[in-house]
Amino acid sequence: MKKYLILLAALTTLSTHVMAKTDKVKATEVENKGAEGGFYIGAMLTTATIEFKASSKLYREGDPTVLTGVVGYEFNKYFAVEGRYGGSVSDGDVPEDSEGWWITYYPAKMKVDNVKGVYAKLSWPINEKITPYAIVGRTSGELSFTYPGYNNHVTEKEPESSTSYGAGVNLNVNKHLRLGVEYTKYFNIEELRASGLSFVASIKF
Repeated sequence: MKKYLILLAALTTLSTHVMAKTDKVKATEVENKGAEGGFYIGAMLTTATIEFKASSKLYREGDPTVLTGVVGYEFNKYFAVEGRYGGSVSDGDVPEDSEGWWITYYPAKMKVDNVKGVYAKLSWPINEKITPYAIVGRTSGELSFTYPGYNNHVTEKEPESSTSYGAGVNLNVNKHLRLGVEYTKYFNIEELRASGLSFVASIKF
């Protein structure tokens, strides 16, 4: 009887150890699954610097603030694809200038009517909290310019598209919430140069 009791106690201890280890493995798998793949949504608030060509030699600059929505999918912790769509939440002031053709003679307001793009995102996790990343993709958008001092507020619209690239870093607050900063060159063509420093917040499902 004593031998049977010892055997029963040993089997009970072993089964408890196996079950605990199994539960730990399952929890780790769930955590890794959440960390390495899935959809996410977010928003970006961007202070933009936009230079547009006002004459053959002169660029003029405005600084609108842009709010952008983000939807993305992470294939793993290193690679994701995301789409963005946004527009101005405040117009940028374009100061008057004494050179160039008629556009340059008057102060103007610059507005980002819309900006949209699709990007590949490459990440390099340093640890559980900090993840630097780079993006590359294609951006298209439309700017409008209003000249209060000329011909009763003439408005012009300029649609453009360009290859875009940038870099940023995310802070993983927890397994769902991320906060970060990003600097991106959205347009880099002869007629238009645009870049922006963004504050980013996203939620992962």
